Amino acid sequence: MSNHAGSYMLNEMLQLMEQRSVFEKIGREASQQLVLEIVKLSDRYDCNAGEILEDLGERLAICSFCRAVRPDVQNSGCGVCRDASG
Repeated sequence: MSNHAGSYMLNEMLQLMEQRSVFEKIGREASQQLVLEIVKLSDRYDCNAGEILEDLGERLAICSFCRAVRPDVQNSGCGVCRDASG
C-alpha cells in the first residue's frame, strides 16, 4: 500500500518551492539532486515517486520510473523506460 497522502504532500511542497523560484536560485543540477534525494528519502515512508514528481518530473528532466535525470522525459518517463513499457 502506497502512502499517497505523503506523496502528494511532497509534490505540493516541491511545487511551492518551484513557484517561489527556489529551483531557479539554486540552479538546475542542484534542483535535480535535491528532488532525487527527497524521492529517495520518501522510500522509507512508502511514498510513490510518480506522485511526487507529477507535473514536475518533465520540467526537471527526472524520470519517475528509473529516477534518473534524462534529457528526454515525457509523460513521466524517459525514452528508455517508455521503450521498455511498450
